[in-house]
Amino acid sequence: FTPEEEVDLCGHATIATFYVLLSKGFIKPGVFLQETRAGILNVEVKVDSSIMMEQNSPSFYEIVNKKEIADSLNITEYEMIDELPVQIVSTGLRDILVPVKNIQTLNAIKPNFKEVSRISSKYNTVGYHVFSLESLYGSNAYCRNFAPLYGIREESATGTSNGALACYLSKYGKNNKRSDHQFVMEQGYSMKRPSEIKVELMVEEQEVIGVKVGGKVLNLSEKEVEI
Repeated sequence: FTPEEEVDLCGHATIATFYVLLSKGFIKPGVFLQETRAGILNVEVKVDSSIMMEQNSPSFYEIVNKKEIADSLNITEYEMIDELPVQIVSTGLRDILVPVKNIQTLNAIKPNFKEVSRISSKYNTVGYHVFSLESLYGSNAYCRNFAPLYGIREESATGTSNGALACYLSKYGKNNKRSDHQFVMEQGYSMKRPSEIKVELMVEEQEVIGVKVGGKVLNLSEKEVEI
């Protein structure tokens, strides 16, 4: 659940949930099933406590006008990567993927959240996943995620969006920093809540047939809530 409503799938919350189950001794390393509104999906808990969640195979939808998106982000379309489209992609949730040229531009973005919400609703998407192929630590992309339509102005780690982004980068041949089917995305640095999201693609005959997203969990704090 977001502050506004229920979503079909939430990657980082799933990773956190299985970490809690592991750390409290309810489960041991292995492969588990979870039921979601996006389907029944595998979750792999590894011996080193890293956790990878299966997502749906990618679906590529319409290409969106760059100027429309740029105006809502208060940037120009010339600050976007020329050869890459603004496109809706889903591995469980529909997101608008927005390529910008550099980290400086990405960090400086101050969205018009009312317009981002309107456009997200218009295209039946959760929000924007804005990224640069530049990175701080040799990753495949540096990202920011805006989902004001669902009550989230910006999110520090978005598993479903980064799963979709890895499929998009693979489709358009922008996966040359690491092995062809393994990706690392940086997110949350603009919020001072850095995260590193790992994505693994299973590919047959140049077609993505499987997606896993995850990483390691850092326990920031524990609180007791009376229900």
